Amino acid sequence: MEEIKYQSVLTCPKCSKTQIEKFSDVDCCHLSFKCRSCGFVMEPKQDGTCALCNYGTVKCPATQKDGNGICKCCKK
Repeated sequence: MEEIKYQSVLTCPKCSKTQIEKFSDVDCCHLSFKCRSCGFVMEPKQDGTCALCNYGTVKCPATQKDGNGICKCCKK
């Protein structure tokens, strides 16, 4: 199994600016990231995928551990 990565480059869907974010092995469903350029808040989506998986270059820890590349950490 590959080492879990805890840093990702997030791309804002509103202004397309990128920012590096570091995170820990926490429940990603509660994480949101505010774009430092335009202020847009990147949050988990209604389909149950977290902000890291939707906007980042690196998937959330739960998805990395699962190994199938499909984010389901926020599905209830």
